[in-house]
Amino acid sequence: MINGLDVFIELSIIIVIATLISGLIRLLKQPLIIGYILTGILLSPFFLNLIKSTDTITIFSQIGVSFLLFIVGLSLSPNVIREVGKISLITGVGQVIFTTLIGFSISKFLGFSN
Repeated sequence: MINGLDVFIELSIIIVIATLISGLIRLLKQPLIIGYILTGILLSPFFLNLIKSTDTITIFSQIGVSFLLFIVGLSLSPNVIREVGKISLITGVGQVIFTTLIGFSISKFLGFSN
């Protein structure tokens, strides 16, 4: 069983490693998102396997994504939505149709049924 102290230590490790990698990425003049992705890959079970409380980390990651989407929503103005709304809708629907057709074709090619 994982207690609260273990979760706190694991979160601290994640933050420290993310800060170090992001600092290195910043020195290389690359976007910070690359540092965060590299941190996730490095701490995953396929490399260092430092994280044992995956349920708690999953909850924190979902909360983080929710906050990120909330902040993006706050920064959108109705004028921007009016300007790009039609193009975004057409592009989004087109992408869904394209992906569905390609995925269906690949699945048929691999012998899956409808």
